[in-house]
Amino acid sequence: MNGAVFDRLRRLLGPEGVERDPRGLPRAVPESDDETKLKAVTDIVQTKLVKRGVSLKALDYGTIQPAAKGSVRQVVTIKKGIASEKAKEIVKYIKGTGVNVQAAIQEDQVRVSGKKRDD
Repeated sequence: MNGAVFDRLRRLLGPEGVERDPRGLPRAVPESDDETKLKAVTDIVQTKLVKRGVSLKALDYGTIQPAAKGSVRQVVTIKKGIASEKAKEIVKYIKGTGVNVQAAIQEDQVRVSGKKRDD
């Protein structure tokens, strides 16, 4: 994950609002007084990430949870690459099309190769 995105999130939400999950991916944890203000903070985070070139499809929103003193919080994880279950579905679909190519899963991406470039 780009360090500039992590720094931008840290500037927006403060040092307590951004953390890294066990895999090292950044997680934003916006916290607000009520759900409408939380939605406004989430919209601001989305616009800043779009300016940095991060697709909104890469954001995984958790459920809105109650926090201390009547406030609410929501964990937003930034995904990187393709999940292994989704990659298996993609490879299965490619093999089912009958096109003469090979599909292989390499870490968090799917590599498709064939004899000719047009395949």
